[in-house]
Amino acid sequence: MSTEELKKISKPHNIRIKELLGNEDIFYRLLQGWVKNIDREMLRRNNTQYILPDFGEKVTDLVYEGNIKGQKAMFYVLLEPI
Repeated sequence: MSTEELKKISKPHNIRIKELLGNEDIFYRLLQGWVKNIDREMLRRNNTQYILPDFGEKVTDLVYEGNIKGQKAMFYVLLEPI
């Protein structure tokens, strides 16, 4: 994740968490504690930066796509302050 992307995150305390979980290997290791039989080779982070109709930019939370026992799975990481 680039420095410019990190600056666009509205909650400063989310920056490091998003950077950490944005790493596919780290996210995979986290998932292993909850999800069995996930295929590491198929786990991919989806693009979460979009251009809006008014040409503004929007950066969403983290979205991953993967396979569990041959079935497509989506993982959405919602970053909210406590």
